[in-house]
Amino acid sequence: MMTMRPTFSIKLARALSPIGIVLMQIPMAAAEPEASFGSGDRPAWKVGYRWAYDSHNNFGAEDRWARVVTQALPDGTYRAANGSGKRSFGYDADLNTIDERGPNYTLKAIKFPLSVGASWTHRRKIEWNLSAGEEESTWKVRAYETITVPAGSFECYRIEGEAFRHWQNGAAMVQGYNRKRVTTTVWYCPAVKWFGKRISEDVAHTSLVTTKTEELRAFAVSE
Repeated sequence: MMTMRPTFSIKLARALSPIGIVLMQIPMAAAEPEASFGSGDRPAWKVGYRWAYDSHNNFGAEDRWARVVTQALPDGTYRAANGSGKRSFGYDADLNTIDERGPNYTLKAIKFPLSVGASWTHRRKIEWNLSAGEEESTWKVRAYETITVPAGSFECYRIEGEAFRHWQNGAAMVQGYNRKRVTTTVWYCPAVKWFGKRISEDVAHTSLVTTKTEELRAFAVSE
C-alpha cells in the first residue's frame, strides 16, 4: 500500500512556526488597574461611636471638641453629646448638624451616596440679629484621595462647597452683607464614618477672611 506523505500539513506547520515564536515573544501589555473607591453609601451610626477633633484658625485661636453618639433614632437621625456630655446635638441621616432652629436652617455639606463628580445645591434660611434671609450653596465631590491628620492616614471623598447669602433686611443689604461668601471643603472618610478634615473660609463683607481648619485627632467606630 502506498503511504501518502502529509506534505501540506508539514509545510503549513513550518510556515506558521516562526509566526508562533514571534507571537510568543511579544510582551502582553499590563492591564490598567481600576480606580478603587471606598463606600460612598450612607453609614449607620451606632450608640457609642465617638470622634475627637483639633481646631484652629488663621488668627491663632485653637480649640478641641468631640462628639459621642447617644441615640440612633427611628427616623434615621441621631443625637450626639459633646466631650463633657453637657450639650446634645442633632444630626440628620446624612450626618450634617441639625440647626437648633430646625432643618430649614441646616447646612447640607454631605449628601449620600457619594461618588466623584456628584453634585447638589441647597437652600436654607439664615438669621442674624434682626436680619433674615436665605443662603444658597453648591456642592461637588471633587476627588477620592488620601489625607493625613493626627488620627492617621485615610482614603476620603473631598467635597467642595460655596455659599452666598441673600438678606431680605434692608439695613443688612445696605451694609453689604449680601457680599458675604463662605467656601467649605470636607473630607468624608468611609473608615471613619464621618469627616476626617474640614476647612471653611469665611469672606466677610469687609473682605476680612477667616479660615478655620478642623482635623480628626482620635475616633472609635468599632462594630
